Amino acid sequence: MKFKKLLSIILAALMLMSAVSASATAINANHEIKYGETITVTAKPESADDPVYVKFVPEKDGNYILKSESDGIDPYCRLVSADGEDELVWADDENGSDFMLKYEFEAGTTYYFILYVYGEDAQEYKITLVCGHAYSDGVCSVCGAVCDHSEAEFLGYCLCGEKYVGKDIKDGDEFTHDAVAYNNESGWYRFVPEVSGAYCIEDITGPGGGSDSACVVYDADGEWLNENQDVDFEAGNYDFKLVYGFEAGKTYYFEIYDAYEDGSFEVKFSRVTHTADDGSVHYVDYSEYEYSTCIENGYSEGLYCPDCEKYVWGHEELELSDYHNDEDGDNACDDCGIQIVYCEHLCHSDNWFLNFIWVIARFFCSLLNLSPICFCGVAHY
Repeated sequence: MKFKKLLSIILAALMLMSAVSASATAINANHEIKYGETITVTAKPESADDPVYVKFVPEKDGNYILKSESDGIDPYCRLVSADGEDELVWADDENGSDFMLKYEFEAGTTYYFILYVYGEDAQEYKITLVCGHAYSDGVCSVCGAVCDHSEAEFLGYCLCGEKYVGKDIKDGDEFTHDAVAYNNESGWYRFVPEVSGAYCIEDITGPGGGSDSACVVYDADGEWLNENQDVDFEAGNYDFKLVYGFEAGKTYYFEIYDAYEDGSFEVKFSRVTHTADDGSVHYVDYSEYEYSTCIENGYSEGLYCPDCEKYVWGHEELELSDYHNDEDGDNACDDCGIQIVYCEHLCHSDNWFLNFIWVIARFFCSLLNLSPICFCGVAHY
């Protein structure tokens, strides 16, 4: 009797491994969406064992956008390949608390959107798949839309990317950012420094100015570099003040926006200086934020004066991190060498009973040539 009970446990373990192995290669979609459609979904927290999958097979090559429309909740989304193995892009809070996932899709290829929601309970919201536009000679190849080179999109270029419709700025400029003039969307500003160094762009309206401004800086490829908002939140100063280091001859873009729809504020842009003890004025260099590792302390961002040979702001030492880095995927920290276990398979369990079950299950696996390699890459036998 005991043998039958033990055998049933072993068989259940084998069936579980087979089921997990099969689920790793097959996706059962909860919904399927087509271009132009809006559907209602009930998404779950990421901790749920059965997330919501939405299948999409585009009929044409091009950029498409999946966007959420929710009411008082906070959804987010991942896009994965047909086998679920490769995460292609992740989107969260691109439109308030809603996401806008944009990707360049290939016609006839199967993709899956995995939908989530922050919180502990499942929540219902709408998703819509629209054209993300892929222009050729000013005409979108997917929906046929024609660009009139007037509307500013990402980085300040028009919809088709042929013309820059943002504003060029230079050292010493002061200007007004009017949210209404930008239809309550972001304003885009381009900067190509003649001299390398630290520069500051800031909302100089001051507390009580009626704005809640923010600024993000990107490089020429549209990669995020830094951002700032709320100089002193506790004191009621919701203005931004962004300091960053720029290299001469390179192109940078500032995205400036306001949390209020009718916000308007003054912006100043200038190179950063430091006044020494003797009254002389020196230009300074910017040092980026350095993250701590498990063995080396990092530093906050700072400003260094070459003339005074010292940091004049920031560059404060940070505590060591409790995160262990494993970029080469060998299950060992690249910095300190400690072993890292990510996989939750039975073979990694510290429980004595589960270890006993695994010893028996591993014997049958080796006997039947089943599951020789764990999902994390560790050999089972």
